[in-house]
Amino acid sequence: MGRLKKMEVAVINVVTHPHSPQGYVDLLKDAFALKSPVNYLGVEKFILNKPIPINKEDAVEGLSGFFHKFTDIDLRAPWMNLAKLEAVESEDGEPVVNIPEEMKPNCKTAPFVFLAKGHRFFFPTAHTEQNTRITFSPTLVAKALMSLFSHASIREKYGDVTVTVESQEETIGEILKIPALTKLILDVNLPNPDDIFGDEAEALRRMQEQHARKMRAEWTGNKEAGIKPDADTRGFMKLALSNGYVEAEGYDDQQKVVKKTEKHPVRLEGQYTKGKSALSCLLGVARSSIVKFAAKGEFRRRR
Repeated sequence: MGRLKKMEVAVINVVTHPHSPQGYVDLLKDAFALKSPVNYLGVEKFILNKPIPINKEDAVEGLSGFFHKFTDIDLRAPWMNLAKLEAVESEDGEPVVNIPEEMKPNCKTAPFVFLAKGHRFFFPTAHTEQNTRITFSPTLVAKALMSLFSHASIREKYGDVTVTVESQEETIGEILKIPALTKLILDVNLPNPDDIFGDEAEALRRMQEQHARKMRAEWTGNKEAGIKPDADTRGFMKLALSNGYVEAEGYDDQQKVVKKTEKHPVRLEGQYTKGKSALSCLLGVARSSIVKFAAKGEFRRRR
């Protein structure tokens, strides 16, 4: 048996209203058809490669493909000669190096799996290819996808698309255990109804009853009494794990405590041997883990 290679996997929730598995498949295909790079970080750009059906007979089963990030350089700017410590330009002041517009340096690639019935992306935040460690930030990937789905043609067809990094459920428990909770901020987007089970159902009902697409609330209190979230607030906190974020501040004795769900993304683990592809490993992780996040059809909500 070959040496095991490890993979850390993040999960991103994509939500449209109204929604259907086929609608999510169409969303990804239309987003790819734009072939439009969006901002990732600094001079880095992000682009979605062509999504391929996992099952050629039924695209609704899911899609796989690749994310790419690359450095977007100014092709009109001069290059630096490190030996001479001077800019390199031609006699007419034009760049000496002639690079085709479509060529971009420092490309890094990560596979993804998108399960349409659970409308979740699974992708490695860290894996090794050809002895090179490749990392993708869940937060930055979510922002890049949000930018892509905010394109005018996408919004015209699908409306507002929300993109949220799945956060660790344990973070809510840690927030509720803060001895003196002095600030609590909730930001919740309307989830897909068939994703919701258990404690979150009442929070969803309240949003639907008021025709709300988004809910934002902030509570402040003092150290002596501390905020005591009730059942309704705890329901919204759980909704936020997949559809928003929670921020909390408080004190444990005299020590200030700050907790943010976005700082604690879900990280799943995958392992594969040399000769196996990262994509096949990722698909296995996605199929075995989707039950934790989605309740549609054969899926059930995490407890």
